[in-house]
Amino acid sequence: MPAPPPRRKVPFEKGYSQMDWVRLTQTHPDLAGLGPGGRLRRGITLAEVAQHSSPDDCWTVLRGKVYNMTPYLRFHPGGTPLLLKIAGKDGTALFNKYHAWVNYDFLMAKCLVGMLAPPSSSSEDAAATAAGAEGDAGGAAAGANGGGPAAPAVDGGRQQPDGSAGDGSPGLQPPGKL
Repeated sequence: MPAPPPRRKVPFEKGYSQMDWVRLTQTHPDLAGLGPGGRLRRGITLAEVAQHSSPDDCWTVLRGKVYNMTPYLRFHPGGTPLLLKIAGKDGTALFNKYHAWVNYDFLMAKCLVGMLAPPSSSSEDAAATAAGAEGDAGGAAAGANGGGPAAPAVDGGRQQPDGSAGDGSPGLQPPGKL
């Protein structure tokens, strides 16, 4: 098995290290952009996520949770361009490929906008599901190469009835149940 290619390191700008990010998350009241009251949203569609795909307005989905990545872009150790590959898309497969060990629930907690809508029978969601199934069948790199949405996790990145993410991780569990 050949060795993986060396990682391309991106130098941090002054004030944009991971420690600076942690400090920001502890002091900034609204990184998700939820506004006064800050209530998490439910039922966010992939079509709505797709409308947030620019460096100035960047949302992504990780295991059924929708995150506003805009404030985090400059803090990402791999650089902004890598995060923009999943802007407006379900980035679960690409995230899991490179960062399965990262606790994104902690890292991105203040950027959580809400939960992705469950799949429906609408043609829009059917098309998104078909694209995901195509990715699972061998096109998982499509999202990484800009060829469409990244392949979803085993269950399409949505939370299972038991609270798990459907991929072996504990997902959303009440405290004390991990």
